[in-house]
Amino acid sequence: MDVSISKNMSTKSHDSNDESVRTKVEKIRRSRTWDPESCFGSDGVPRKPAISLHPTRQMVHFHNVMEATKPFRGHPMHTHGSYSGPWIENLWIETFHGKPPETFGPFVPLFVQWVDICNRVSYEHIAEVLRSVLKDNVRYVTVSQADFGLKFDGVDISRLFPNILVLSAGGYGHVPLPLLKGELSRATTCREAQRCSKTRYMSFVGRKHFGRSDLVEAVERTLSTVDESLDQYRGDEWDAVIASSQFYLAPRGYGRTSFLLYEALQLGVTPVYVYDDLEWLPYRDRIPWKEMIVSVNRGTLLSSDGPRKLLETLDRASKRRTNFQRHASALRDSHFTFAGVLKQIEGFLLGGESRSDLRCERGGLPANPGLYVVRSTGGLFESIDTDASGTVDAAELVKSLSSFQVLDDGGNTAIVSMTRDDIETFLSHADINDDRILSRKEWASQERNFRKLIEQKIVRS
Repeated sequence: MDVSISKNMSTKSHDSNDESVRTKVEKIRRSRTWDPESCFGSDGVPRKPAISLHPTRQMVHFHNVMEATKPFRGHPMHTHGSYSGPWIENLWIETFHGKPPETFGPFVPLFVQWVDICNRVSYEHIAEVLRSVLKDNVRYVTVSQADFGLKFDGVDISRLFPNILVLSAGGYGHVPLPLLKGELSRATTCREAQRCSKTRYMSFVGRKHFGRSDLVEAVERTLSTVDESLDQYRGDEWDAVIASSQFYLAPRGYGRTSFLLYEALQLGVTPVYVYDDLEWLPYRDRIPWKEMIVSVNRGTLLSSDGPRKLLETLDRASKRRTNFQRHASALRDSHFTFAGVLKQIEGFLLGGESRSDLRCERGGLPANPGLYVVRSTGGLFESIDTDASGTVDAAELVKSLSSFQVLDDGGNTAIVSMTRDDIETFLSHADINDDRILSRKEWASQERNFRKLIEQKIVRS
């Protein structure tokens, strides 16, 4: 966007461009209708007071930020679970990139494919670019899908730039978004009636990694005491299995939430969301979550009193099933589809919580990404091996090992942060076949050395 006016223009052209600039200036002024400071919360991160750039300066700065971040766009979309996009980060860029500055209210947007490029571009390089262009008294906004948020490869961009407001689907940001992987509809899934003809009490079609095995076994034992069962399924008919269930077990994954939760909501099935340190739910206090999901803390579920509490909660949910289906149907398109989420983002940018159902986490940015706590090195391999192939490649290792949580010798949760060089060194020692792919056997051969590396890389507060 060029806001300068050439001296060689005719008077008429000069006046026309001058009028155009004045119009743009006025639009930017009118777009500043709310103060986002409360969204940053009381997270204890120091940040300079925000200033409002003069609109002409904002236009120039907006253009400079777009140019500086250009190398972080236009990359191939990543694949996860046979789905290759588009993801919410891609659609945020596709929908809003190219729109004028007044679209973003008090913010300057950052359009970065945070997840797609995490194994191609170092986050340290991204941080260097941002240092060269961002102003510490201007507020920026970005969308992140990743469970690790903007923290990767030992670099936490959210902490380095505390004036970036992160709309986060994965669980590490300021404003929760739904974590979507494509879109499902009950009408499409059950178009052939026989696909959804079997009635199930509860089902689970996810993988039992990230500590889910204990949860699945606990729920299975609990349901057996009342002559109900947990149907576990892996196969092409997974969506029909969910759609034909009254409840769907949707435990958190590597991050604070999971795709499973929103797959159930899209299909009109009550999800049993198992969270750990923090419920990561969007639209808090704007939609009737208690009427729509069963939310259970992991520690409570696995406690001695967990089975009784779960059965009581499921019984209450069964009695309000009709209400749930009514709410799920009414909110699906506006809150749990990509188009619906993008519309919510649009309103939030211009008016905050007064023009959108998106809500800021009152505590601000969480203390850490809340990633899955590793309890054994064998369990860590299962978590990295997301496609259940029995092998992990270099890209999977870098993505999963840059930051994760473990239990230390005292039984306390500790954060481990590894650099790309640390991971490459471990890979070179364990990779017997020299193919940059580790089999389960190769991994096991280096477990002792890996445990030592973990000890060295625990982040000491």
